[in-house]
Amino acid sequence: MTVLKNWFVTIALSLLILGCASVDDVVPPKVNLVNIVPIGAGPFEQRFRVDLRVSNPNDFDIPLSGLSFDIDVNDDYFATGLSNQEVMIPRLDSAVVSAEATASSIDLVRHILKVVQTGAVEYRIKGSALIYGLGTRTVPFERDGKLNLIPSPTGPDRLAPESTSGTF
Repeated sequence: MTVLKNWFVTIALSLLILGCASVDDVVPPKVNLVNIVPIGAGPFEQRFRVDLRVSNPNDFDIPLSGLSFDIDVNDDYFATGLSNQEVMIPRLDSAVVSAEATASSIDLVRHILKVVQTGAVEYRIKGSALIYGLGTRTVPFERDGKLNLIPSPTGPDRLAPESTSGTF
């Protein structure tokens, strides 16, 4: 009985050490804002479908079990989003994950007025990705970008992002 108990403890500790080593070796996924589409409106809140491209820079698949995030527009809080979509992100590849986000109607009007004045939208998306496996790990992400709504001099009516940056 003691030999069986020692054998079980050895296997359990080996699996625990192996699990910790593999979790530490994960390079966090990169998360980029792809699209925002209105899906519902009420007098006090607006709902949006937010599409996020999750890129896996690792040499192994990442099992993503969900996302939570906040979106700031022009340095002010805009919306909060959640997704419980389970997606396997293939090694050295990416996948689009859809989430639902909610924003205050008052904040939305304020942001629209500011965009009309400045002609630009600076955004920041920050949050956490949930990765499951031997245990669930929360990996933070943050991404910045700017969309200039005034036509670019480099092309007729170009409305492309000027730059993006991120930290992980």
